[in-house]
Amino acid sequence: WRYDIAANTWSDAAAADSPQAFDYGSDLKYDGSRYIYALKGNSDDTFMRYDTQVDTWEVLTNINFDGPDTQINNLVYIGGDLAFDGNDKIYAIQGNTRSGFAQYSINSNSWTVLGNLPALAYTGAQIEYDSTTNSIYFVPGWDRPFLYKYSLDTQVWTSLSESPIVFSAGSAMRIVSGYL
Repeated sequence: WRYDIAANTWSDAAAADSPQAFDYGSDLKYDGSRYIYALKGNSDDTFMRYDTQVDTWEVLTNINFDGPDTQINNLVYIGGDLAFDGNDKIYAIQGNTRSGFAQYSINSNSWTVLGNLPALAYTGAQIEYDSTTNSIYFVPGWDRPFLYKYSLDTQVWTSLSESPIVFSAGSAMRIVSGYL
């Protein structure tokens, strides 16, 4: 489905249906020009993209969180999320009380496993990329006030000041003018 702002209408006539259902842990990221990247969620490791110019879906390389070696599996569920660096990299967290964290290269259609999250991700977990610090900000959700920063330059997690409120279902995080 898509919503036409000017006409105030919903329509699915001009958009191809996804080849698979999305559910808990799913997320979408637009690359700003052509593709919408999709984390399927629903206890699955499928990663897809929708081509807005030719109205087609493509299944990409499955997500890799290094299961079963580092993680119990590679499946994404409640608390799964994506962040986009505005260039070639999309970052993913696994959710479902797991610590999986990985980076996808659009150019090579491949995943790189990154260091585990500093806290388990669940309901309300979010990640957001910040270009000014070349970092990923992470809140684990699960009714906790924790906030972390992952430096992509040093590949080190840092614990930041706790939020005055907890993050849970419905939480959202965006960087606007230097603020989360």
